[in-house]
Amino acid sequence: MIVTVALVPLLFAILAAGYTANGVKGTYWSTQTDPGGCQLPTASYSTALTGAIALGQGTALGPLAFVSGYCGQVFQITCNGRRTVNAIIASTCNIGSTSCGVDMIAKTWNAATNNASPGITSCTVSNSTVNPISSSSGAVCYYRPGSEFNNEYYKLLSVLNTGGRILKSATAGGATGALSSGNWYAFSKSKFAATDQVVFTYTDGSRSVFTLSSCVKPSGVQIFS
Repeated sequence: MIVTVALVPLLFAILAAGYTANGVKGTYWSTQTDPGGCQLPTASYSTALTGAIALGQGTALGPLAFVSGYCGQVFQITCNGRRTVNAIIASTCNIGSTSCGVDMIAKTWNAATNNASPGITSCTVSNSTVNPISSSSGAVCYYRPGSEFNNEYYKLLSVLNTGGRILKSATAGGATGALSSGNWYAFSKSKFAATDQVVFTYTDGSRSVFTLSSCVKPSGVQIFS
């Protein structure tokens, strides 16, 4: 399921200092992620990750409840005082309902619950500054998987490896991006050039700047298992 949820201003002041949510509903999702949700690109993902989650909007999550800017971020999860794991947000869970907290794939569930039988558990969830992609020490610009990479008039782009910073807005070649599915921004103009500047602005006011030619064209959607 592909869902776009707008960011809320109050969230950012809280997250700038970090946030931990207690008593979050943790559930078993599946053996692997699906190609919907955040549509994260194929990449060399860090071995520091222990799988992936679909993030919901359960009340206990507070400001960590799903918004589009969380796609591709790494949350730290501890269930019933057991091992803390790093999991990437790869999809959404029951958006528009408070019924879901963190829905974990098998790898994440097994590590966070010490191999408990699939079901429901109570977890502590924190946002982090962990970067998910190991092939770069900094931010990376990506085309959305499956989009028209060579379309000279329309682009779908986003950024990963932000060190926990939440994306607020984006421009490409002077065109303002419109938030599309997941955390991808859609841009259109009369014609894009390889040298056009792509600027991602975060909620803390900092920016990541790329040329369009440096944005990575992935082979598909990453499936985490």
